[in-house]
Amino acid sequence: MSDQPTCICSLSPPPASLLHPQPQFTSKDSPATSSKKSNPALLVPCFQLKDVDHEGWMNKMGGSGFTPKNWRRRWFVLKTGKLYYYKTSFDVSATGIVDLTGYNIEAATDTKRKNCFRAVQEGMRTYYFQTDTSEQMLAWMQKLSTTCRALAASYVRPSQSQSIDEAQSEDELST
Repeated sequence: MSDQPTCICSLSPPPASLLHPQPQFTSKDSPATSSKKSNPALLVPCFQLKDVDHEGWMNKMGGSGFTPKNWRRRWFVLKTGKLYYYKTSFDVSATGIVDLTGYNIEAATDTKRKNCFRAVQEGMRTYYFQTDTSEQMLAWMQKLSTTCRALAASYVRPSQSQSIDEAQSEDELST
């Protein structure tokens, strides 16, 4: 046997967790289990989301109602009309998911923070996001707006589909 060290090389790409550095946590916001984790829709490991539309770090304003509004840095993944967010890019379950159906994306002019935009829908929660740069903000806004428009084009409200079905039935009866 040789005293030379042997090198075993791998041709496979590194896992996604190595490509996206983990943010530093304080004791206040360290990862912990929560009641949200019992929601089966959240049990989507970040690394299993393939062929995503867009992904990256953003800050999201949390809190609603009586809870304080604060900004948290999250890893976001846009895929198939849903915006998943995680505490890190290698979490085994999402912290939350935003179904973008019915939402519109617009600049957030009601905040003092730079590079902010929001997802709004009448009668629903408004989501606020902040990126590190204006270029990132524009990229996210473009991707999210395109997704929201595609969802709106394919979405048929039940009352609309019922009217369409009734109109088709009337056409069939008159022929």
